[in-house]
Amino acid sequence: MPRLPFPIEDGIEPVFSSRSLKFHYQDIQSHYCRKLNYLLEGTGHEMRRLEEIIVFYREYNVAPHIFNTASMIYNHSFMWICMSPYGEPPSAWMKNIINLNFGSMERFKLIWKMKCLQSFGCSWCWLVENDGRLDIVVSANAANPVGRARLNPLLAMDLWEHAYMIDYGTDVERYVENWLRCINWQFVEAMLQKIEPHPNIVPHPWENVPGEESINVLTDPSPENVVAEAYQKEERDNEPDDIYPD
Repeated sequence: MPRLPFPIEDGIEPVFSSRSLKFHYQDIQSHYCRKLNYLLEGTGHEMRRLEEIIVFYREYNVAPHIFNTASMIYNHSFMWICMSPYGEPPSAWMKNIINLNFGSMERFKLIWKMKCLQSFGCSWCWLVENDGRLDIVVSANAANPVGRARLNPLLAMDLWEHAYMIDYGTDVERYVENWLRCINWQFVEAMLQKIEPHPNIVPHPWENVPGEESINVLTDPSPENVVAEAYQKEERDNEPDDIYPD
């Protein structure tokens, strides 16, 4: 199982206590790792990279329990490296990219929070590079952007109940706000720099929406919302509901 990039005893302040992080990593994620090793026995895929397993089982639509289990391992592992205690601040270049796509860092956080709060059921929230611009999308169950054309994951946030119940109960809004304080923006920038060909980041459609007071993120019919809604519909149509198969 991939190691955490920080001491588990310290938690990830201010979002995860040590108790919550241990449960999340040592119980939840390790369960998926043990389960995947068992499920892959005899398939010939035991030595494949996690991303290859995810793409193969999604594209061929076979053994959804393997796809779901592998995806949950990937999603959790990706989230941990997106984070650091109290976060790592963005560079001037990264701030400019955020401003181009969302208008400001404050608006990025507002849109992210609204996307999380409007999601229903078990899901993940992602910041992705999408054909030269940044988008926020929500995926249902274990689904993720891995191997999808033009979608490169940059951030991942767990919206399953096990992620926040220990520390926050049902207060998802406070969980999201604290999570946003722990983003490792240096990692996000490094991921953007790795994309080949290097993305020509273009202004986001929301940049031209006037005034914070006039924005209704929940109902804004911008292209970005259409992307997110289509993404969620695709995942709900194609992915099984039960990600804990026997």
